[in-house]
Amino acid sequence: MFNNKHCLLLSTAVLLNAAVLQAADTWTGFRGTGSNITTATNLPLNWSPAQGIRWKQSVPGYGQSSPVVWKDSIFVTSIAGPQQEKCFIHAYGLADGKLLWSKEYPASQTKKTSSMVSRAAPTPTVDEQGIYAFFESGDVIACSHAGETLWQRSLVKDYGPFVSNHGIGNSLAQTKEQLIVLTAHDGPSYLLSLDKQTGKNLWKTDREEGVAWTSPVIADRAGKPEIIVSAKGTVTGYQGLTGELLWTLSGISGNTIPSASVFEDYVLIGAATDRRNPDAANASESNCCLKLVTKEGKPSYEIVWKAEKAVSYYCTPLAFEGCAYFVNKVGVVYCLDLKTGKQLYAERLSGPC
Repeated sequence: MFNNKHCLLLSTAVLLNAAVLQAADTWTGFRGTGSNITTATNLPLNWSPAQGIRWKQSVPGYGQSSPVVWKDSIFVTSIAGPQQEKCFIHAYGLADGKLLWSKEYPASQTKKTSSMVSRAAPTPTVDEQGIYAFFESGDVIACSHAGETLWQRSLVKDYGPFVSNHGIGNSLAQTKEQLIVLTAHDGPSYLLSLDKQTGKNLWKTDREEGVAWTSPVIADRAGKPEIIVSAKGTVTGYQGLTGELLWTLSGISGNTIPSASVFEDYVLIGAATDRRNPDAANASESNCCLKLVTKEGKPSYEIVWKAEKAVSYYCTPLAFEGCAYFVNKVGVVYCLDLKTGKQLYAERLSGPC
């Protein structure tokens, strides 16, 4: 996330240094592929504004999205203007931070900028063909790695304005052929699959109205993509090639910010204490682990465990080496056994999250 100084920092601990480019030279979307896991090795563990920084580069405007990486290039988005009327996509050199190109697009929907609304919050995706960006203005844009506009379209013009006091924050997901766009606001909401080559709809599935800033993730179901959305009290699985609703888990409390996280056949669900239902036990039980299974020949899920104390707020949980990690609002990290949910430890970090 860029701060209000509008800078992009390359830390050898955050992105890839020359020593590990051979092992892992891409970071293709929000939380990588949606799991937060990188194959890069030997990354340093300590950095600060004065230590471990390779270069620093100014970014026009303001951006809350995460950078994405394709080999020797970093791509970021930002917005500018008192009404967020300008949308930007920028490309920088990974090694030296040199600006490679910058493209500006007019916003289809504007909103007075402030610290209380999203500002270029959705993270783009990148692949070997190009960079794909989604803005809270409803604009979806594809550019080549060289900065040529491949296509663009306005979801606001196609399906109506976004209605949300704090804006839209849903990042893109992708398969080889598809872009997956989630809109979750107080107007007509939907899950949309776009053809990467043309930007045209492959399918569109309507969803219940309601604000959420979570992002879709993609699981592998016997070689076929399954799109999982945790938002607004439910977790849902969709057939990735058709948009067909496969299954729904209801009764989740406070899952409007942390996204689902997929590890093999496991799906971790993060949730916060719901301000309208501040029962701590209920919030912990909503932080849970699902497993993708087949029931009566149809794709489904089963609940493997529910957390006893772990609660998420902003952070998406993640799985790594047999453990599940959750971080709460005040900065306590919970480590649970991925298969049983047994708490292994809880440790307070140096500050709130």
